[in-house]
Amino acid sequence: MSTRHALGPYAARLGSDPVHHDFDKLWRDALQRYKDETGKDLLGHPIAKAFPSRPGSADEVIKLFEKQNESFKTFRTHGQKILDALRPVVDIVLLVLDVGANVASNTVPGATAIFGAIGMPLKAAKGVSGLYDAIETLLHKVKHSLDRIKIHLSPSTPPSPALFSILVDTLVQVFTILAIVTKRCDMAVQSDSKFGKVTRVLSRRLKDYLAVVVNNTDVTDALKRLEELTNAELLATAAHTNAIARCLQAKVADVYNSTVIDDLRLWLRPPNPQPVNYEMKRQAGSCQWFFDGEFEDWKMRKDGVYWVYGRAGSGKSVLCSSIIDTLQEDTTLLLAYFYFDFNDLEKQDCRGFVASLVFQIGISFEKGITHLRRERRSFDFPVYERLVSILSSLLSLSGRTIIIIDALDECPEPARDSGLLSFLEHLHTLQTRLDIDLRVLVASRLEPDIRDRMPALATHTLNFHDAVRHREDISDYISDQLFDRGSRLYSGWSDGVKEQARQVLIERSNGMFLWVVLQLRHLKHCAPGDIERALNELPSDLNGTYERILKDFHAPNVSIDRARHVFECIAFAKRPLSLTEVVEILSMNFDSSAELAITLNSELAHGEDLESFVLQKCPGLLAITGVSSNDDGVNQIVQFIHLLVKEYLVSDDPTRSTSPARLYYINDYDANLTLARICLSALDIKGSLLRFRIRGSILGWPRIFSEREGSLRNSQVFPRRRFAIVYPLDAYAIS
Repeated sequence: MSTRHALGPYAARLGSDPVHHDFDKLWRDALQRYKDETGKDLLGHPIAKAFPSRPGSADEVIKLFEKQNESFKTFRTHGQKILDALRPVVDIVLLVLDVGANVASNTVPGATAIFGAIGMPLKAAKGVSGLYDAIETLLHKVKHSLDRIKIHLSPSTPPSPALFSILVDTLVQVFTILAIVTKRCDMAVQSDSKFGKVTRVLSRRLKDYLAVVVNNTDVTDALKRLEELTNAELLATAAHTNAIARCLQAKVADVYNSTVIDDLRLWLRPPNPQPVNYEMKRQAGSCQWFFDGEFEDWKMRKDGVYWVYGRAGSGKSVLCSSIIDTLQEDTTLLLAYFYFDFNDLEKQDCRGFVASLVFQIGISFEKGITHLRRERRSFDFPVYERLVSILSSLLSLSGRTIIIIDALDECPEPARDSGLLSFLEHLHTLQTRLDIDLRVLVASRLEPDIRDRMPALATHTLNFHDAVRHREDISDYISDQLFDRGSRLYSGWSDGVKEQARQVLIERSNGMFLWVVLQLRHLKHCAPGDIERALNELPSDLNGTYERILKDFHAPNVSIDRARHVFECIAFAKRPLSLTEVVEILSMNFDSSAELAITLNSELAHGEDLESFVLQKCPGLLAITGVSSNDDGVNQIVQFIHLLVKEYLVSDDPTRSTSPARLYYINDYDANLTLARICLSALDIKGSLLRFRIRGSILGWPRIFSEREGSLRNSQVFPRRRFAIVYPLDAYAIS
């Protein structure tokens, strides 16, 4: 029976549940009651022994019943009615036994006992049609109670362990009823044997057999107990159904809320508030010194504005990540945050920033969702000014709220001047309203425009790179790296050499966490005898460190050109580039004539790990990080290790170098030409380059060409294509 097999997983779960019946004891007690009622040892009786413990099907059981009674002429004539009444009972018994067998020992008789108990009264009837009719009537009464068992044991809706216990009790009660009926059949037959056949026919009518077999006090009491179990089953079912309904209600609410939130996300189009390298910015347990009385005072002030400033690379983003982790543990407040990101155009303007705040705050509480849905019905696409208004309304509903803004300086200066700093002033004005309970924390470099306007807004300030406790954090980080007994990076160094390196790094770090990380990366390749010289030659700042990294990357000019093209694309593409896209760029041959399509050397990365391939083919100024994607799980993104890398590469510093670092200088004009050639060549090249699906939107078209149209028209990069092809690239994928 397929139904029986489908119950396997449920039966296994029931077997591990502590509230299930003790099947062994239950069957022992039932068999003893049977013996007490009938005086028969059921398991030793030939009728019961004819039934296997685990029958294969209901048909097999019915045939055994038929075979056991085929000698009776009356059964052969009228037995089909009783067999028809038996079949649904057999089906239900098999279902219960199939589940119960998974929680019972091998000594439990199972079907042998149950079907033997059914067969005994049939045999005891000895061909008396009135007794058969009485047994049939009884089976119909029992079937009413057993019908629901079949429903409860449906694989799609398995019963709770408590309900299953009631169902098994019901089956045992049926077992008891069969014992009583067997006894009554024996008594009826013995009584009839005292009279002649004619006398028996005349004196016994159906109602008399019913009175003896079905309506006597013992059977009536047993049926009443069966009815009580039915009522208990109904109550347990109601409780179980109620529990399922509550669970489903919560799940339906979750699905509904998820649908609503997805719709709001499509409407607002907020960028991800986290940077693509968010996990790299998190250092567990760091910056705990920041959470002092000053921090608590800022949290308590309704008008609190905390401004943390410092040099690029000092670790401000690490601090912000620690602050976010700490504040997320406080359930009394609502937290929203945003990281501006030089790698992503979506995170470099006011609209994306405010849209992210609106989305984060709005979906965090029920009134906020209701307010956003109402706004959603009123406006097809909210422009920046409308978003500011929506945010103001949400803040009046959200209660105690904190907004964290990191890397304010990575929002380009024109965007800061045109709206961002004014928006911060707007937030400061909102803090004066009685219905708004808002605190703001901002982290940035000391750019002139920020330095001019932030002091007037800030109630608390911190010069991060000069903070004594921050420098102690750097010192602890250096010690952990050098003296970690579980690491093999510096295991060949003596403790004296490690201490010398520690002192030099601490003295020269100047609060620059990134500088320390890059020096340790360089020093780990040095032999112990070379450490002193390497320490004396450490560059004094990050630009000097970048120059050393480029100088130490030994490669032929053709490989340097490929790496420079990668730097150009990462620096000026409209969105972050994936690992696959960077591999494609590294595999392109840019030496072909400008009028010809770029060719692809697909053998360069053949059979290699893509991440290792990129890191080997480019100087150590790149980081590969994983970011979540709704479609593909996690995508790997290639970016610079810090904003300062791009600033260094586009500055005059590389051009003044006498080392190979000068070959990596990039500018926006050449970078845009590189991106244009790549995309236009993708239109022509067939084969593996079809995997390279850079869209025109990556490049910022038509922005690039509105700025460079004249230069590009004269450059002969694509003299025959002109702009009939170029402009549509902003809307269509290249494939």
